[in-house]
Amino acid sequence: IDPLRANIERSGQAYRAVLLGTLFFMAVLHTGAVLSALGYPINIGLLAAPAVGLMFVVMVNYMGKFRRNYMFGVRTPWTLASELAWNKTHRITGKLFVLSGLLTIGATFLGPTVAFFTMMASILGTVVFAMVYSYLVWKNDPAMQTAADAK
Repeated sequence: IDPLRANIERSGQAYRAVLLGTLFFMAVLHTGAVLSALGYPINIGLLAAPAVGLMFVVMVNYMGKFRRNYMFGVRTPWTLASELAWNKTHRITGKLFVLSGLLTIGATFLGPTVAFFTMMASILGTVVFAMVYSYLVWKNDPAMQTAADAK
């Protein structure tokens, strides 16, 4: 149902990496939950934070390879309207999410609470940045200026 379906198909390797990363993350959490249910002393908080961090580091490396679409990635009105805004936003946001992942993994050594708040703050900061940045790129996109002038 995606109008830009061909872009999803052209980004197949990146989407497979995202799906496999999500599957790995869920498998780690499931294994921890099962071991905890069997009586092993597993701290899910200490297991989840590095798993999320690793998922970000691995999966987000593919963000710059996503083609514009309505299903995956940073989908603001501006990234969907402008190819330039899509590409630039995904390149920089990918780097910021990798940094978020590394910070989350590092914060795990300070405890699950610190790791959780580090993860949430870095994700929120990256998302807010992506929204503002995508708007600024879109606003300064020469292709968008030409389209507005044509009207």
